[in-house]
Amino acid sequence: MVLFVSTNLYAQYSQSGERTFNIYNSDERSVIKSFEKDSQGFFVENPPKRNISEAITGIPYAYDKKNDVLYVKSEWANYSVILKKLTEKIYKKDDNIPKLKNEELTNAIEQVNSELSSKCKSYNDNRTKELAEEAARIKKEQEEKRIKDSLEKVRLETEFTNYRKTHNWMRVPTGGNALYCTDCKESYNKDIAPTLLIRNDSIYYGEVTEGYLDLTYVKYHVASIPESMKNNADFKIHYSAFRDSLQNNRDMDKEYLNAYNSGSLLNYLDELKKEAPYGFLLSWGWNSNSVNGIEPNFAFMNMAKKTIKYVDFYFSVYNDVGDRCYLDFGRSSVGHVRGVGPVESLESGSWSWDSPTHYTSADASEMRIVKLVLTYMDGTTRTIPKASLKID
Repeated sequence: MVLFVSTNLYAQYSQSGERTFNIYNSDERSVIKSFEKDSQGFFVENPPKRNISEAITGIPYAYDKKNDVLYVKSEWANYSVILKKLTEKIYKKDDNIPKLKNEELTNAIEQVNSELSSKCKSYNDNRTKELAEEAARIKKEQEEKRIKDSLEKVRLETEFTNYRKTHNWMRVPTGGNALYCTDCKESYNKDIAPTLLIRNDSIYYGEVTEGYLDLTYVKYHVASIPESMKNNADFKIHYSAFRDSLQNNRDMDKEYLNAYNSGSLLNYLDELKKEAPYGFLLSWGWNSNSVNGIEPNFAFMNMAKKTIKYVDFYFSVYNDVGDRCYLDFGRSSVGHVRGVGPVESLESGSWSWDSPTHYTSADASEMRIVKLVLTYMDGTTRTIPKASLKID
């Protein structure tokens, strides 16, 4: 039991000669002088503290036999320790620890304090130098970055300026990526998307739709921009060069887009009505059976505001050398079939005959339209001669 207590009380040695003092081997531990780092990494001096509760670790450098006080120094502190009686006896007999008093003791304590202060000053001076060098390095790097960024900005602006000269901001490259409109469930798979706006991750793009009579109109859609398109080099340079124009249409939303599409469709219908005020043929043709019977077919789009009751289709047939072939055994040179409606405005009707409506000669090879006569539900009629008839 005595061996255990004395070993514990004498403290733990380290290879450097440091010993630890705690509540088991000392009655009082006080800080004479100590330093610790602040938030900037500088050592600052702490005020002296008496009778601290924490254990301390350091190297004993002097023993005051008169007052029974052991003095201990660590890397950044100077301590005084009042030992427990049993520990005190051990240290009194330790010849490795100088036994000092009066002026010699005061000088030893001041020397340790001076060494600590000098070490901290040296460290702080180096720290000041390090911070100055770090600040200079950062300043230099910032300046180099500023110059590099400035040169890069000039390079990019030159590149964008040249790009703008040869490109239209509305023609956005897709990089081969498909755009999918969730509203109309349609995909767009062309290399260039006519674009009104890019906002956040959405692109408001148009698609040229082929209409009747070789007319076209644009229908606009909204789609999320795929990640692969965002990372495409062609898209990135186009978006960077025309960012202001592509983001400038701030009033654009789905409601606006629907109104735009309605306007585009109405403009297309107006153009269509200019081309064919009363309507046009969507298709027409004929078949000849084994007994030279004629079986016509045609489809007609009504562009008038009134509903069509009948569409009378008049035609002639010719042989390979352009001679007109008579119909029904020579009784007529013009054939006629009637398509029965109703056909509402902006709607179409189609008619075909599976049995002969007329008979002609065996050498008949070509049908030519003579005219169409439209009869409306109100009893009025409109004749469209061949010269005025539009065919899709």
